[in-house]
Amino acid sequence: MLRQFYWFAATIFAFSCAISTPAIARLTPLSQRQWPPHVPTSDREMLLKNFPATVAQQPENNELDEAEEHYNFGTTLQERGDLEGALEEYRKALRLNPNLAEAHVNSGVIFVNRGEIDRAIEAYETAIQIDPQLPAAHYNLGNALAKNENFFEAIEAYKRAIEILPNYSKAYYNMGNAWVNLGEEDAAIAAYRDAIRIEPEFAEAHANLGIILYQKGQEQEAQIVLTNARDLFELQGNTQSANRVDQILSTIARPDS
Repeated sequence: MLRQFYWFAATIFAFSCAISTPAIARLTPLSQRQWPPHVPTSDREMLLKNFPATVAQQPENNELDEAEEHYNFGTTLQERGDLEGALEEYRKALRLNPNLAEAHVNSGVIFVNRGEIDRAIEAYETAIQIDPQLPAAHYNLGNALAKNENFFEAIEAYKRAIEILPNYSKAYYNMGNAWVNLGEEDAAIAAYRDAIRIEPEFAEAHANLGIILYQKGQEQEAQIVLTNARDLFELQGNTQSANRVDQILSTIARPDS
């Protein structure tokens, strides 16, 4: 019965793939870097479109600087949805600096979007070898492992991300989803509560917590938590999810449910 109502588990992969989330590792964005003084603001968008020529105009750049420029341009393209262009920029960056861990992480995010989970795992593991303290690498590794249904390994990756970044609410949330898939409801509840403690407006965490509480027979608390989830979804403009939660609340309210 648990899986019948467990509608929000799919977001475990939405957080992994969506390029607007903290899953993307960052250096200083290209748009915030120091431009040559002769380049007016109005011309910078044009220069982004002609990025290789822009780099060539800055002879003071060494290979590491150029690698960072390619990396930052890759994040710009990734945020714009040009994943193939972003991946090519990351490849250029890694040819110049193979130890740029963030480029390996963001390449992995793109591989996940393309359904190449094993390649993504390899990219994340490479990033971790280079920089074991990069939380996004552990978090994304957990997401990829979970997508391959390696839930125990995914949980260990999320725990490592949380050790590095204690307030990593999405790592707690996705760890909760992994525990649910293993049938460990109490551990999932604890993880969702931690996610909500850190991020009180985390609607999906409220929803999944409420669903599990309902399945465990804790209907009164489930109603409170699910009502919070519905209200948060509505405030966030997510009408579809708000309606889904309303369906569950209606089921709880029916004496014969």
